[in-house]
Amino acid sequence: MPLPSQLTALVERIDRELDRLESDGREAIKIGTDLLNRFPDNFTLIQLMAFVNKLRRILTAYP
Repeated sequence: MPLPSQLTALVERIDRELDRLESDGREAIKIGTDLLNRFPDNFTLIQLMAFVNKLRRILTAYP
């Protein structure tokens, strides 16, 4: 049974949003890593990157 067009559009929109979030997340990790390399003793950056890496592991565990 085919999906109604509105539902299909919603699924496509969600897929685009998830792709955008993934891209933004990758960019944030890159920026955070660059900053951490420049300021290796910054405790706030260390905490932030630990949180982001933990979140990334959780999200990649459930594809």
